Formats: sequence, C-alpha cells, structure tokens
Amino acid sequence: MLNFSDQFFGSQFVGTTSETAPELTIRHADFATSILAYTENYWGGATVDHLMKISSVLKTDYRYSGMRYNVFGGAKFITKKKLRNKNNESIHAAFNYRYQSKIHQLDLGAYYYKNPLIFGLWYRGIPVGNTYASSDAIIFLLGIKNRNYSFNYSYDMSLGGLISRTGGSHEISVVYSFSNPNALVLKKRHAALPCPEI
Repeated sequence: MLNFSDQFFGSQFVGTTSETAPELTIRHADFATSILAYTENYWGGATVDHLMKISSVLKTDYRYSGMRYNVFGGAKFITKKKLRNKNNESIHAAFNYRYQSKIHQLDLGAYYYKNPLIFGLWYRGIPVGNTYASSDAIIFLLGIKNRNYSFNYSYDMSLGGLISRTGGSHEISVVYSFSNPNALVLKKRHAALPCPEI
C-alpha cells in the first residue's frame, strides 16, 4: 500500500489523497479562496482550500481531501530607528492556524532583526483540541539580510519520537527581492505593496 505526501497533516495520517491509480482516474475542478489585509506594520488573512468538497458528489468521496482552513497574521514592531533607515532594528511576531479533517495545528513564531542579522524562533504544532496526538517541533533560524537579498539557515528540532530517528531537518535558503527602492517616486499604481518585511 502506498502513502502519499498529501495524506499527512504534520505528523498525523489524514488518510485521503488526490492521487489515483490510472484505471481509477477521476477528473474534476477544485477551487480555493483567500483574503489578505495589510498595512506597513500589520497583516492578517484567511484561506480555504478544497472548496469542491461542498459538492454533493465529492463530499462523501474518501479519496478527495477535506476542506482546509488557514488563518494567519502578524505584526512588526520597530525597536530602534535611524534617521535614514527606520528598519534598522525590529521584532516580527506571527501565527498560522490550520484545520483539516478534525486536526488542529497552531504555529507561533517571532523574528528579531538587527541589521544585517536575523534571529528567528518558531513553535510548530501546538495541539488545540486535537483528536490525535501531535508531534511538535521547535524551529531555529539564523540569517543575514543586506538590501535586496538574504541568506538563511533553519533547523527543525522535533519534540516527538522523530528526533531520535531523524535528528531534525536542516534548510538553507537564498532570497532575492525584486522590490524597487525608488517605488515611492513612481506613479501610485506602480508602487510596491506596503507589506511588512524583514
């Protein structure tokens, strides 16, 4: 028996998958919707995936993933300003709540930015009324940001039984931002969105 990645929600086995064997192929459309509100220092939003699950045909099909709900948000707090660079030192706090197939997961985290260094700490998988036991993890992040690019290293340390088997996981990312530093002098319709950034 094969298990696919979309059958797992965190460390929990959901049991449904969108994968089908060739002789059982079923084609159908799927939809998702989301909303986002933001300012220069605050953001929040929500997403609903697998909207076709409300279909009278698919809602009883065990092979089709159940609807998934996400609510997320955060805030940026500037702790020190310089006359020409208001983003010299700041703290970012954020959360992401997910619900699917009676499984709840809440991630809480924060970043501290002091030019050019970034330090981050997340606690992933806080159980909130879960039917099944959850395997939580702590995520550490260290990065360097300079103008339009950043280099980050993160380490996921599982708090459940996986830590003794996997030793956690490592990730390295290189991010380049195409934002225009002169966007404020351009026409309003071409200006960059005022989203918080590290």
